[in-house]
Amino acid sequence: MLAGVVTFLVNWVVKPFSMALLAWVFIRIVFVGFISPAEADQYIAGCIILAAAPCTAMVFVWSHLTNGDPAYTLMQVSVNDLIMMVLFVPVVQFLVSGASSLTSHAGIHLCFQADNITGRFFHAILIAVPITIQVYFNAGLAFRLMKLLRVEQSVAAPAALIGASTFFELAVATAIALFGPESGASLATVMGVLVEVPVMLSVCAACNRTRDWFPVPTVRG
Repeated sequence: MLAGVVTFLVNWVVKPFSMALLAWVFIRIVFVGFISPAEADQYIAGCIILAAAPCTAMVFVWSHLTNGDPAYTLMQVSVNDLIMMVLFVPVVQFLVSGASSLTSHAGIHLCFQADNITGRFFHAILIAVPITIQVYFNAGLAFRLMKLLRVEQSVAAPAALIGASTFFELAVATAIALFGPESGASLATVMGVLVEVPVMLSVCAACNRTRDWFPVPTVRG
């Protein structure tokens, strides 16, 4: 029960807001000399959309790599899917409205995001910085909280992975629908896809290396 509460809090209270803060600090302040204000609005919006969509399918892969409890993983993914239907839109609307105004019309057409990335390669690298920090921050937070609760590693690991990863298919589709396929918001969500796989593999490795932090599973006869 407590493990589920931690996962909910990290996914829906900490994650979207921490991403909004990190994106604003890095894109608006740290990288201000490289990114125009209009571009900054788009990039921040994309980062927020990405963080507001908790991962679903890929979590099963990450959980398997850490020998996570499949029942816990399935339960949390199912709960996240249900919560997403209710909270995704209001959370995105609330946070993105502070970064930029959503366009009322957006064309959805064939999009080659490779052109978007190569055309703004330096910006893509800058966007990757807050996204990467956000993944490690939320994974570490969930993992530490699970350690404090003294749950088994098979629950702590998927909790950390669920808290860190994103439903990037939904994020990319939302950014394209709202801002257009060649927008800065779309670029930010696509960078989330490119960053997530190598970063999540490193999180899996960290979870596996810290098994001795957690109680030994009780063997029932």
